[in-house]
Amino acid sequence: CDLPEYLYGKIDTIYLNFSDPWPKARHEKRRLTHENYLKVYDNLFNKKCHIIMKTDNDDLFAFSRESIANYGYQTVFETYERAVGL
Repeated sequence: CDLPEYLYGKIDTIYLNFSDPWPKARHEKRRLTHENYLKVYDNLFNKKCHIIMKTDNDDLFAFSRESIANYGYQTVFETYERAVGL
């Protein structure tokens, strides 16, 4: 992932809102919470790593929880809500 160097160390928060879940296992490296992307985010964050993620895909939610924990990030706050009656 090629990002301009002027972004390095300048970001406080990354928002991942309803990202493409890439449901096939062979595409898991394309998910924005995969370890490869988390490494990129490390270059962008200043002192604190703060990711806010929203998804309506249960599999992506489960994958992201595991990926983020395995990477060593700490989950500070998490909610799980399902829309009913849409």
